[in-house]
Amino acid sequence: MKRLAMALFGIVLAVPGLAQTPAPPKVEDAPAPALPASLMFSPTDLAEIEKARRRQAGASGLAQWGSEAAVPMKAMGNVYLSALMYLGANRWTAWINGQSFGPGAATDTIRVLGAAPHHVDLEVEVPDRPPLRLRLAPNQTYLAAEGRVIEGIVP
Repeated sequence: MKRLAMALFGIVLAVPGLAQTPAPPKVEDAPAPALPASLMFSPTDLAEIEKARRRQAGASGLAQWGSEAAVPMKAMGNVYLSALMYLGANRWTAWINGQSFGPGAATDTIRVLGAAPHHVDLEVEVPDRPPLRLRLAPNQTYLAAEGRVIEGIVP
């Protein structure tokens, strides 16, 4: 048995290229493909969404989504949490009334006190009253006229 193994080993070494592993194919240095603007919507859908946002912002007089301009509480009324992306105690973003907020963020009417994986604590300036403290989960709205929190987005 030992002789057979030695004979096979000798054959492998004697035949050129048999003991060598093939080199991996060369990969050309091509630029990485560009990521799409959205994984959920086509470019046409995105264009339609942006048109609708601009149309709605112009009709209501509100700032466009994601803009830094704060809308006064008197004009805003309701406070809603659209989404929350929580990655850690100091790594989160909340979208409140169409604006993004991070740790320590505030406007003249809304101050974010903190966030947890499933909710955000806020302090909202209300005319002629002490600041109002709220806890909202994503897809919840504080109805200013009724003084209660409901499920769903009501701008």
